[in-house]
Amino acid sequence: RNNLYSTISRLRSALGPTPDGKSCVLIQNECIGLNGDYVKTDVRLFDQISREVLGNRTGARGPHLVELCLKIEQLYAGPLHVPNGCNPTYFLRMRRIMQSKYIDCMIKGANAALEENDLQSAIWLAESGLRQETAREDMVRCAMHVYSAAGRRRDIVELYSGHMHHLREQVNGVPEPETRRLYERLVEGRLNRVLVER
Repeated sequence: RNNLYSTISRLRSALGPTPDGKSCVLIQNECIGLNGDYVKTDVRLFDQISREVLGNRTGARGPHLVELCLKIEQLYAGPLHVPNGCNPTYFLRMRRIMQSKYIDCMIKGANAALEENDLQSAIWLAESGLRQETAREDMVRCAMHVYSAAGRRRDIVELYSGHMHHLREQVNGVPEPETRRLYERLVEGRLNRVLVER
């Protein structure tokens, strides 16, 4: 207990007071933490920007929306760390929530970039989302749309084949009907048109 008080005192001294004279270190009941009003973290910034993108309270759209999603892509360094030696339930739940928000933002940003004919950003965002989550059907469909717009038929085929393999191996499942129909429309339909024209 003496060591704890000594450490808290040194921590308060090192961080110094806030501009309005409050302490950055808070002690409440049996908990010790940092005053969130004066601490900037990548997690907090990620949460703020993703709320702006997904909640769309500010009406962000077009190039501004794409820019926000690119910022999120820069901030997100992978799944949230789960510390050892404690109950991981909270951290695992937060990891899933943050990853889901990230994928939602990558999909929204890629779609917005497609609307702006910004293929470079659309591809970047779609592939960033795929690197973090290969199993989500909406992410796969988004990437298929992006690859189609870029004329990358081979990438659509490889993505869909890899997705089918993953589902078969991991959950003994098959792609959702919407994903299968999109694939047929983008790849098989195009191939049939080429054969008819010949």
